[in-house]
Amino acid sequence: MAQETMKENEAFFFDWRIENYTLCHQKRGSCLESPSFTMGILDKTKWHLCLYPRGKSDDFIVCDLYRENDSGSAGVTISTQFSFRIGGEISKYEFDVEKNSYSKTTSSSHKLMKRETLLLKKHLFLPRDVLTIHLSMWKDDSQVPVVAPTPAIKALVACLYDENEVKLPDSMYTTTGAEVMDLKKKLYPYLNECAARTRIGSEHVSFLWPIKNFSSLKGSTRLSVPLVPASKKIPPLILSVSLINNDDVQITVQKMAEKDVGEIFVIYRLAVMDISGRENIFAVKEHHFSSPTANEDWTFESFFKKSKMIEQKVTCLPNDILSLKCSFTISTGIEISAIVECNFVSLACEKSTDINEIGTLTDDMKTLYADKKLFDVNLRVKEKSLPAHKAVLASRSPVFRAMFEHDTREKNTNNVDIPDVDINTLAGLIAFIYSDDVGNLKPEGAIKLYTAADKYQIEVLRTKCSEFLISNISPENVYSILILADLHLDMKMKNAAEEFLFTPPYEELFSDRFDTFMQNHIHLARETLQRWVKKLKLESALESKEKKG
Repeated sequence: MAQETMKENEAFFFDWRIENYTLCHQKRGSCLESPSFTMGILDKTKWHLCLYPRGKSDDFIVCDLYRENDSGSAGVTISTQFSFRIGGEISKYEFDVEKNSYSKTTSSSHKLMKRETLLLKKHLFLPRDVLTIHLSMWKDDSQVPVVAPTPAIKALVACLYDENEVKLPDSMYTTTGAEVMDLKKKLYPYLNECAARTRIGSEHVSFLWPIKNFSSLKGSTRLSVPLVPASKKIPPLILSVSLINNDDVQITVQKMAEKDVGEIFVIYRLAVMDISGRENIFAVKEHHFSSPTANEDWTFESFFKKSKMIEQKVTCLPNDILSLKCSFTISTGIEISAIVECNFVSLACEKSTDINEIGTLTDDMKTLYADKKLFDVNLRVKEKSLPAHKAVLASRSPVFRAMFEHDTREKNTNNVDIPDVDINTLAGLIAFIYSDDVGNLKPEGAIKLYTAADKYQIEVLRTKCSEFLISNISPENVYSILILADLHLDMKMKNAAEEFLFTPPYEELFSDRFDTFMQNHIHLARETLQRWVKKLKLESALESKEKKG
């Protein structure tokens, strides 16, 4: 593995976080480019990644490592390894170490995984629809010459004599002598880790279309409803329903011509709703509209028949009305693509951290809030409010930062309404922002705090609440935790709740609490029971195999 073949302090690490990954509109053979990054320790070369979400020529996701026209060495040979990150950890899905030589404006191509496999394992690789690609790059020891060039040694001596730690000549970055490399790293901190973020913008449109007199619908009849998205990047759409062979329900989407709009990528989810408001049948498809200057039609593959709906008219056709729920998620292109974090390393720096200094910073933050001075914003829950500092809120939450950076009502009035959160949860959220401490949590409060942390994208708090709930699962709260985990795609917490339920003697699966859970969350209850039965079958099969053995 990478850790076995490289020296940690002579490697470079690049994390590329792609948000709303499933909305990548690139067709097969087209790529999404990462922001460029420069590696000082590796000859001051400049690179970027080119990701092919639908592959180059087949269904394999491919990532190219491209060297740009930089000021570094004419040629450089490095080893690389790609991995997928899950929740900040490198997953077990590490790909092969590869060694390639790069001159300027050349690239290497790396097959990662079948697209179908990635989508089937979204809970692993796409938590909250975010794909994070981790790249490790390093030189081999065989490239380090025994003797360093004299000019390089002179330059280092001059820097040491003048105590100039600000500027080293660019020639130092193309010198790999063992002695020079060691001195260079001690003298001058170098970039060894970089993180980039690319966010695909989206607009979501959802509505319920009641189709009256559905049983009387004829093959010659065509019903239509217009969709006018809020974004100017998206053209108007027309959704139509008709019959094929007087039975197959055909749904067509027409994109209207719009000269200022480019290629459009849409994910459709259509569902027939029953009388209780639940989905009877649904289908999900995606489509590219590639002609911006012309009207373009696309037909959604038929997934239900008129005759079947009439057979189920009591549940699906109350008063002869078919309720079709239409959900459209439309990609609006790249919203953000930038380097978001760079970490430098110097071997001369102390490796230990002064705990007292960290404590002092935390105490200062607590004091800042406790002094009740310099507040410049109020967070309001109904008639109650709590004061805070915009800069502190923005530093901990991307949602608050977006509010205060853009020309919003919150920025102009210095008042932020916090819906769906009670005052105690808001107080806990603010306390954590200033102190990094969750205090004396209880399960009910942790569930509310988890939801607030997720809404305002405070990942550290979300993780702490998740860990607390996993450690405090009980018969009284297991179903609340399971519902929360399923809603927020927290697989670790969901697995912990299921493990609690699936532990003999399975009392909670036969309790009144389960009956209430099933009445309110029928789909999740069905999924839970299916997973339990599957686990029992697996355990039975293993037991039988052991007896035979």
